[in-house]
Amino acid sequence: MSSIYQKYDDEIGKKNCDYNQLEKEMLNQHWQQDPELAWRLASIVYYKCLNLSNDEEIKLKTIESLRYAEKSIELFTKQQNESVGGGDGNIFYAYKWSAMAHGRLALFEMANVERKILYTANFLQYLDKCLQQQEKQKESNQKITNDHLVLFMQGRFQLALSMLSEDEQKIFQKRLGPNVVIPKLNLLDGESKLRRSIELQPDFIDNYITLAYLLIKEHKILDAKQIIEKGLQQQCCNKSDELIRQELLKIKETLG
Repeated sequence: MSSIYQKYDDEIGKKNCDYNQLEKEMLNQHWQQDPELAWRLASIVYYKCLNLSNDEEIKLKTIESLRYAEKSIELFTKQQNESVGGGDGNIFYAYKWSAMAHGRLALFEMANVERKILYTANFLQYLDKCLQQQEKQKESNQKITNDHLVLFMQGRFQLALSMLSEDEQKIFQKRLGPNVVIPKLNLLDGESKLRRSIELQPDFIDNYITLAYLLIKEHKILDAKQIIEKGLQQQCCNKSDELIRQELLKIKETLG
C-alpha cells in the first residue's frame, strides 16, 4: 500500500499531474478503510476543482472533496480510539483538506447566510485543529509545521476579517456561537503568514492576490505593486490560476 502513497507524493506536486489517473488508482484501493488514502483523495478532488469554470460544478466537487476528508477524519479517529498510544498519524492532512473545502464552500454561499456561517464555523474549527496538530508535532514533524496552505488560510481569513466593521465582527461572532472564536484582526500577522507561505511555495498564485489586497488594506501600495509583479511572473497551471492572473492585471491597472 505504501507504493500508492509514494506515487501520490511524487505526482501531486507536478505541474502536469494527471489528477484523473491518480484518482482512478486511489479509488481502486480500499480507501474506505484507509484514512491515508481518503485524505489524499480529498486533495486530488480539490485540485481538480481548480480546472472547472462552472460555479455549481466547483461547489459539487468541493463537497465531494469534503466527504473524503471527513471520512479520513472518521477513520483516523477510530484508529486513535483503538490504539494503545492513541497516535495522531497524519490526521493533520485530513483536518487541512476539510478546512480548505469548508473555506471554499463558505465563499460560494453569498445568498444563504446560515449556510455561509456554518461553513465558516467549520472552517475555523478545522483550521484550529491543524494549528493544534502543528504545535503538538512541532519537534517531530517540520513538514506540517511549515505547511504553506495553513499559512495561506490564516492570511486569507485576516483579509476576510478586514472587510468587516467592528460591529459586523461582533454580530458574526454572535452568529457563530460560543464554541467558535474568531481570530483577532491582525493585518501584520496576516501579511507575515502570506509572505512565509510564498517563501515555502512561490508558485502558489493565490498567495499573491490575497497578499496584494491585504497590503492595499494596509495602505502599502508600493509593496502591493511589487507582489502583483511577482504574482504575474508565476506560471498558470489551471483555470483558477488564469482567473487570478486576470484579477492581478486589473489591480495593477487600477493602482497605476
